[in-house]
Amino acid sequence: MDFAWASIVAAFFIGGLVQGSAGFGSGLIGIALLGLVMPVRDAAVLNVLASLAINFVMIARLRQHLSLRRIAPLFPAVLVGVPLGVFVLVNAPIGVLNVVLAIILVISSAQALLRERIKVLRPWHPVYIGIPCGLLSGALTGAYGTGGPPLVAYVLSQGFERRQFAAAIQMLFLVSGTLRLVELIRRNVIHGDNILPLLSAAGAAVVGASIGLLILHRIPERAFRRGIAVFLLVLAARYVVSIVG
Repeated sequence: MDFAWASIVAAFFIGGLVQGSAGFGSGLIGIALLGLVMPVRDAAVLNVLASLAINFVMIARLRQHLSLRRIAPLFPAVLVGVPLGVFVLVNAPIGVLNVVLAIILVISSAQALLRERIKVLRPWHPVYIGIPCGLLSGALTGAYGTGGPPLVAYVLSQGFERRQFAAAIQMLFLVSGTLRLVELIRRNVIHGDNILPLLSAAGAAVVGASIGLLILHRIPERAFRRGIAVFLLVLAARYVVSIVG
């Protein structure tokens, strides 16, 4: 296995492990790690099958905890946003993609660090707040395969317990990720020459997520989220340095 293949497998295995344990993070971590050794645009494309594979695994394990009624208004908005994000991925300068990724990493780090301190007085409105969150998440999913920050913020406001939270996030990611795959195929971004790296990333992510699910209840949630937050900040700092330099 050469360095590129090893990097793909390692990045998405780590992303899957975090996803299985925390309910989010596979695409963001996989892209951020892999983007250190290849263009972020290429890393984001490699994320598409990995994310979908993890979504299927997670939903299969958590389906009994899924509450569609409380997240239903987000689905149409997410589906509108995904094609816009794919357009950005294909056409935006690589520097812009790096800047946005660094911003996403910082926001995700803050969410992981401050989640337990967020006191929601009442659930966010599914239309007035849910639809903008869904649109932004869909656009981020289209561009990076990770629309986490706005979706995480909205779902957190609903007061779900840990398994309900993970199930809701995974279902939203599954729907948006499926449309992203269709868009990338339609634009010929996914083709025969990159199918093997895509499958390798997906396999590594599934193995990581499966292990993460097994250890989900054995890891102190607060300490684990703090560790993820620090890790994301380190990755963000690395991208900031590369942008400035």
